[in-house]
Amino acid sequence: MDSVYKLQVNCCGCTACLNVCTKNAIFMKMNNGFSYPVINSELCINCGLCQKTCQFGKTVIEDLYKNVRCFALKHKDFSVISASRSAGAFTAFSDYILDKGGVVYGAKLDSDFVVRHHKALNKKERDTFRESKYVQSDLDGVFKNVAEDLNDGKFVMFTGTGCQCDGLRAFLKYTKISTEKLILADIVCHGVPSPKMFKEYLQWNEKKYHAAVKDFKFRDKQKYSWEEGIEKLTFANGIVKYQDYFTGSLFDFFIRSSCYNCKYTTPYRNSDITFADFWGSEKAAPEFTDYKHGCSLVLLHSEKAEKIFDSIKDFVLYKEVPVEDCLQPRLKSPREKETFIDTYWNEYLEYGFEHIMKKYLINSVMLHNKIKQIIYKFLRKILSFSVKKSS
Repeated sequence: MDSVYKLQVNCCGCTACLNVCTKNAIFMKMNNGFSYPVINSELCINCGLCQKTCQFGKTVIEDLYKNVRCFALKHKDFSVISASRSAGAFTAFSDYILDKGGVVYGAKLDSDFVVRHHKALNKKERDTFRESKYVQSDLDGVFKNVAEDLNDGKFVMFTGTGCQCDGLRAFLKYTKISTEKLILADIVCHGVPSPKMFKEYLQWNEKKYHAAVKDFKFRDKQKYSWEEGIEKLTFANGIVKYQDYFTGSLFDFFIRSSCYNCKYTTPYRNSDITFADFWGSEKAAPEFTDYKHGCSLVLLHSEKAEKIFDSIKDFVLYKEVPVEDCLQPRLKSPREKETFIDTYWNEYLEYGFEHIMKKYLINSVMLHNKIKQIIYKFLRKILSFSVKKSS
């Protein structure tokens, strides 16, 4: 068996290569907190199909998807906004698919605190996908399940990161599955943190508060505002804590190496729809700006997306905005890799998670981030005030 990892910046872990292999010669194995493909040389026939299917290091945009329309959007039902990451765009679009008897694939945080992709057959199951999940999701078996649903003639909406959506698209292309009834909906992704790191973060909190974590929310909009990104931990002994260690500092330090080389940080995608928080809405659509409850940004890339949008207009408030007015950082370029990132990883691998928390995050880094957040929010309020005054 060949156990050489594909440890390269061009592996995003989308599992397209694993699923397309006709000999089951590829499996995923954890390394440095992320899953990478491993090839069993005894089964591999060197057909090259896995390399053809891999899209991450290739040109992203096809001619079909070069046009894009951008919208500030809010669901008309406030209960949907309250339960959503931003303002309910995903719910509005996925309702269309479910109402046609289709299925929706999305990521949720399971009871064992692992982020996995699941299939929803109804709106109650779909609602479990709505909240933020700042961890790379487990896609075990999902691509083949999507193929089965499409072969059965069902409408399918798959939501995920740009690399996951493009990986699925390539897998279906090379397995000759019709995508006529497929809707690919990606998100504006800031990078995917390590599942292993998240697990150790929960264990660190359990040790600190002497109880098992009973519930976790990456962003709590009930007590804090949409823009603050404060996480909520509920423990079995009744303790509830609000903090931002994982969604704040750890998120920045322990993302997958391929995220620094991401090809999907552009408004032009190989998906049908892109969802995002509309950061900067105070400039493009000040009447939609709501720092407490949020505003959705929706990018339409295909005729299929336009058709769905026309069908859901009665359920949403929307305003079309120029592309240049919605270009938040991850719609322009990937994250830059800071010089200290390798140091954090090396010390984590040598000394463990608690060492990283004590030496860096709880002290200087967290303080630095808090100061940045205060300055950032102050500047946003000034900008928002000046825009409203001028209008």
